[in-house]
Amino acid sequence: MRALRRLMGPALVAAVLAAPIPALARHSHRHTAAAEHRLAAGKTRAKARSVARESLQASPVFAYIKRQAGVSLARRYTRLIVAKADKYRLPPLLVAGVINYESHFDTNCRTGRARGLMQVNHGHERPGQNLYDPATNLDIGCRVLREYHEWAAHHMPPDATAWQVWNRTLTAYNFGPIQVIDRGLMRSRYSRTVLGAYRSNLARYDRDGLPRDDR
Repeated sequence: MRALRRLMGPALVAAVLAAPIPALARHSHRHTAAAEHRLAAGKTRAKARSVARESLQASPVFAYIKRQAGVSLARRYTRLIVAKADKYRLPPLLVAGVINYESHFDTNCRTGRARGLMQVNHGHERPGQNLYDPATNLDIGCRVLREYHEWAAHHMPPDATAWQVWNRTLTAYNFGPIQVIDRGLMRSRYSRTVLGAYRSNLARYDRDGLPRDDR
């Protein structure tokens, strides 16, 4: 019996010493797998950022803002302009042209009662809205531009071209519909400037079908 206990003693000690080794091995394996997962996820995110950056820089809106106001503002506002223009079914490059004329992409711009990127007048915003916030200003400005486009289309002859409708739309955005009606305005220096920039910066049809040569 004593001999058996002597034999079991070392065996138990050896078992105790050996037990942590598989656990350590499993922990090491999990640690390595987690590190590899993090590395793969990092590469995926980096690739996604690269693709998004390339897509952004391929946009005619990005190219236009970059030429007018620099690459930093192009990165800051391109996606926002495209998103708001799409929301209100407007040509994104035309919206960028309005912003360039109104504020030169200065979100703090103020002229009389007009504020922000699209120089939105007080009266168009809801209580509590901040017209100096780019997203808010663009949302309101694009909504007003869409409303004026629908108004202009309704107050034009049936055979009016898209270009003529947009001339009156932009004139109304600049002067207001009442003055457009009172003065019988169909276009203005403002509308010609914005549409001229649109024509010269877009080599194909944009959303909503504004042909380059439609006058």
